[in-house]
Amino acid sequence: MRTGPLTVVFALISAAACGSSAATGPSQPPPGTGGTGGTGGTGLQVDTAGVGNGTTTATTGFVDKTLVEGLQTYKYKVFVPENYNTAATVPVLLALHSAGERGSDNLVQTQSGVGRVVRAAPTTFPAIVVFPQAPSGDVNQSHDVFVGIAELALNLTLAAYKKSDLDRVYLTGHSFGGIAGFDIAYFNPTKFAAFLPLAANICAACITGSGTTTTAQASALVASKLKQLPIWQFQGELDTNVPTFQVRQIRDAFVAAGSATYTYTELQGFGHPIWDDIYAGPDVWTWLWAQHR
Repeated sequence: MRTGPLTVVFALISAAACGSSAATGPSQPPPGTGGTGGTGGTGLQVDTAGVGNGTTTATTGFVDKTLVEGLQTYKYKVFVPENYNTAATVPVLLALHSAGERGSDNLVQTQSGVGRVVRAAPTTFPAIVVFPQAPSGDVNQSHDVFVGIAELALNLTLAAYKKSDLDRVYLTGHSFGGIAGFDIAYFNPTKFAAFLPLAANICAACITGSGTTTTAQASALVASKLKQLPIWQFQGELDTNVPTFQVRQIRDAFVAAGSATYTYTELQGFGHPIWDDIYAGPDVWTWLWAQHR
């Protein structure tokens, strides 16, 4: 539990297109052989809207969902791929938005980043995608709530959709969402097959619970725990919202930990909003779908 402030200035922006197109959509992942969903310790809270029998009669496309966390009800969206009802198993992706998409409309978080790619190719995008939405207000409090509702939304989705392939559960986030992603990955080190953080550093206090923890110290802890997890991290060289020197500390920590599965790509001449360009390209999707737990 975080006790100090987040050591980053968040970009309060609604991500706009950076000139790239995702019209063709990401490549199809290879078939999985891992376990399937239907469990998750979620009690009676599973939102069955659009689920059908969970295997062959599910509603495809974007489905509105709700969950309860801390006595509050939050909305989230789940995208179900067109081939869900006929596929043997499908991968699941937890997609975390930036600070500019916080709110309660349950829409704007699906209109940038991964959501932009899904909306450009809704008939061919091959995975279930979970789109939680952080509440507006104080950014530190939003971060804490976002981590909790994102974890719960993912578990509820895995419980409801029985074709979820538990060996192909992926995590990605950009900016505010990428920072939350590091929290989620750190406290769930064996849950994901891969993690794709963009324009994101680590909330040091969120990792240790101490406001005196430095980014370098937190990075070392994260790298030690996640050094076996396939991670591809992207950062803009000129980013001042998420300071690039802090992201390089994460890179250095994974190198020092001897990780063979961590990759760092720094985009020369780019600032903070790099995500639409990255998600629009085929390379990250080819890499992501190739990872299995």
